[in-house]
Amino acid sequence: MSAVRIRPALTGVLALVLSGGVLSACTSGPPPDDSEVVGRGPSVLETQQDDRDVGRSAAEQVKHEMGLVEDGRLEVYVQKLGRRIAQGAGGFRYEFHVVDQAAPNAFALPGGHIYLSRGLLQLANSEDELACVLGHEIVHVAARHAAARQHVQRTTANPLMLPGIVLGSVFGEKVGRATSEPLRSFNAPYVASFSRDQERTADQQGQRMAARAGFDPAGMASFLDKLSRYESVTFGYSRLPSFMDSHPMTGERLNTASAEAGLIRWHRQPGVAKNHESFLGKVEGLVVGPPASEGVFIGDRFLHPDLDFSIRFPRNWRTVNAQMAVGAVAPSRNVQIFLSQPTRGSDPKAAARAFLADAGERLRIQVVDQKDMKIGRANAYRVHARASMGGARLGGQLTWIAHQDRVYRLTAIAVSGEGKDYIGRARNTARSFRPLTPEEKASILERRLRLVRAKPGETLHALGERSGNLADLRVLALANDLTSTGKIEGGRLVKIARSEPYFTGKP
Repeated sequence: MSAVRIRPALTGVLALVLSGGVLSACTSGPPPDDSEVVGRGPSVLETQQDDRDVGRSAAEQVKHEMGLVEDGRLEVYVQKLGRRIAQGAGGFRYEFHVVDQAAPNAFALPGGHIYLSRGLLQLANSEDELACVLGHEIVHVAARHAAARQHVQRTTANPLMLPGIVLGSVFGEKVGRATSEPLRSFNAPYVASFSRDQERTADQQGQRMAARAGFDPAGMASFLDKLSRYESVTFGYSRLPSFMDSHPMTGERLNTASAEAGLIRWHRQPGVAKNHESFLGKVEGLVVGPPASEGVFIGDRFLHPDLDFSIRFPRNWRTVNAQMAVGAVAPSRNVQIFLSQPTRGSDPKAAARAFLADAGERLRIQVVDQKDMKIGRANAYRVHARASMGGARLGGQLTWIAHQDRVYRLTAIAVSGEGKDYIGRARNTARSFRPLTPEEKASILERRLRLVRAKPGETLHALGERSGNLADLRVLALANDLTSTGKIEGGRLVKIARSEPYFTGKP
């Protein structure tokens, strides 16, 4: 999801009120200091042990705030492939995971934590391509490029403004989702940019690592070219964070990777997957785009199948589905209504008092009135409050709602003197909170990658029409190394994206 631009008067208070800052990815501002990366003072990467410590802490954030794809079969495959490429790299114990992001992406943390996104796995069409991408990231870690880059920054900039370190990240300044899908905020680590020499080293040595493991080093050039064309296809209607953001693509880089592949002597060895069809089978079933498990918007109503609730936000407001909250922003940007992630419990009044005791003084919240209430059959507690920040006076209405052993907090914030009807909008939004109906549950769909065999002489368009494909044909062509109009060899397996009902396994 692209960043929601919020007026400065609201940015700080929103980030704090909702969840202690977790929505900062929806705003702009300077990066946190390194103490936020590891939680205990500035992190200077002087030794390999420093890399391990910082990487371990950041890996926990990736798991918690971005999420990993829960597919044991795929996890085993990526681990096997990655460790085969990393043989001889030394220095660290390398771990490989699939991060739950739709954009084609790969990044690494200091100390050996390396990630591929599900979007990258869906776009890649060979183990050679994956092997070269993994090799590139392993080189960044093994060569301790983050430490070298940090040293440059420390000698040329205010050390208090040093970014946290994420090696080879392809997300852009702050980690986010594409415009069409939920954003997961990732606060502490910021992207570390690399010098041209570091990128050249990672490309070339990564190719050589892949070749030593028995994979075609030309996979680097082919995948870089594919990503470049993918950017051209998607740019204009959704600017996706991708491998290009901190690994900038140039004609020189692509040509160098292609030329380097021709200079490397290598011998094909059996792949981790038995054959190409087996390789495709590893990614079949992956979610394409936003996962329904994070909830979906149908018009202005938000449905969450796993948590079994529905809530309607004001019509024609801009909706936002973030990792820690879901909500909407008024067209004027002066009013925002967000539902935060729930806490365990069944007493909304106790939850309200705990929040006010913790955040009231810190945020200078002045409670105007508060009361017990009912929303449908659910117990609830409402607080009207005022606060000041940055010279602006803010009005707020906070409603705690108990639902299935969880308590949700609905927060409405408005600039004083503007958005005067926000209280009514907030009340209507709160009243709309209820369990899902059976019809709503049945209406929740998500796209998944499926494999279809082409008929002799069939075009990609014809195959898509026959199989119910919903993916852009240009992207589909890239993911399958095909052309949009050419005929496909009969019997060939082709990746498509198909919409399917989402089932939680609950009765």
